[in-house]
Parts: sequence; structure tokens; C-alpha cells
Amino acid sequence: MLLCFHTLVYKNIAANIQIVYLFSNIFEEKFIILDGTVDASTSGGSITENGVNGTLKAGTSGGSVKLNGISGNVDAKTSDGSMEVNMEAVSDYVKLTNSGNTALSLPGGKGYNLKVKANKIDTSGLKEYRGNIDNRNIEGTISNGGPEIEIKTSQKANLTFR
Repeated sequence: MLLCFHTLVYKNIAANIQIVYLFSNIFEEKFIILDGTVDASTSGGSITENGVNGTLKAGTSGGSVKLNGISGNVDAKTSDGSMEVNMEAVSDYVKLTNSGNTALSLPGGKGYNLKVKANKIDTSGLKEYRGNIDNRNIEGTISNGGPEIEIKTSQKANLTFR
């Protein structure tokens, strides 16, 4: 049995970074306070990123995605694993596509345009919402609208406003 483990840790970097791993069975990537654009993908493991300020694109076909303390834009996809995203601030968009459970935490008291499709949706802290909502679909705005928030998952979506 071949078992590969990669850990990459980046601290206090201002740059544009692209990282691609194709054959890792276990993959972990950690960004701590990075300003710029990050494009990270793997077909063999998980992606964990902390403290990215800018635009983040993350994708994996073989693991989970955990993003924490993100300020900016996110486009994340996984086809086999869970997804947990904690946004400190949203610039223009958050797009999450997943076949597993998806949890998104956003700052409360802000305006957003929401489009969520899931097998089951749970929300917490949702206020000033206008639009359509049921346990499988949300499409509408919070306050006067704002950044685009889009979640597509075939499992459960948990949307929290702090």
C-alpha cells in the first residue's frame, strides 16, 4: 500500500500561488495570513486553508475542504468529502459545490444574494430575508442584497450567520 502525506505551510505571504497535486492519497495544505490569489487543487486528499485575504479557488476529488478565516472570494469544489468554510468577510462571491455535507459561516448584519440547493438546508441567524425558502432551496436576498452566495450539494447544507 502506497501512502503519501504532504503538508505545506505558508505564513505571511503576499503573492499569487497555484498548487496542484495529482497522486497524493493524503494531502494537507495550510495558508496562514496570505494576501493575493490562491489556486489549490488535488485529486488525492484534503485541503485546509487558514487566513487567506484575497481570492481562493480550491478543488479536490478525493477529500474534504476546510477553509477558515477567509476574507475575499471563494470558489471551492469537492466530489468526495465534506466542506467547512468560515468567512471573515466576503468581497464579491462565495461558490461552494460538493457531493457531501457543506457548512458555511458568514458574518451577520450584512447583505447577501443567496442561492442554495441541497438535499436538506439548515440555517441559523438568518434575518431580513426576502425570497423563496424551503428545506431544499433558498433563493433571495438578505437586507438589500450584496455578494453572491451559492451552494450546491447533494447532501446537507448548513448556513450560519454570526
